Amino acid sequence: MLWLVYTYHLIERLIMKQQITVYNSEDFEEKHQDFIIALKQSMKKVEEFYNVEIPTEEIEYIYSYVEND
Repeated sequence: MLWLVYTYHLIERLIMKQQITVYNSEDFEEKHQDFIIALKQSMKKVEEFYNVEIPTEEIEYIYSYVEND
């Protein structure tokens, strides 16, 4: 259920072009390339349907949430 709420807010942020800015993705991209690829593949239909692209900062936010849950 919580994932659905997060996904709703994610899509809303992307459509409204309000990206998360608190995450610095330079180091994250190097260390977690597998997670980035897996998440992009799993969210591909969402990106296509809403015509948005999930930025690395948002993926880092998701990773942080999953890692600390």
